[in-house]
Amino acid sequence: IKSVRRAAPRAGIAAYVPTKCPPETQTEFQEAYAALRVLGANRVLESRIPVATAIAQALATGQSLFSPRFRDSKGPGAYLAALDEFLPRLEEVYHA
Repeated sequence: IKSVRRAAPRAGIAAYVPTKCPPETQTEFQEAYAALRVLGANRVLESRIPVATAIAQALATGQSLFSPRFRDSKGPGAYLAALDEFLPRLEEVYHA
């Protein structure tokens, strides 16, 4: 951590990415996400990474989540959406 702080002294938390999110129909999740939005203010991404078997399988086997094997999963699209949302924030941080 110290070496990262020396290399990028302005580094901090640019965003929080909600992961392992259950279906949005679960009230408990909605309440937790609303609380996170209050605590994290504008740092919480709208994109949410779902609970997906493909994500676990990709991690367990060392395969890319973006390989054709996992094409039908919601995981790859969720990560791409989070990246699309995160990159402009990152650019703001480093160009400020």
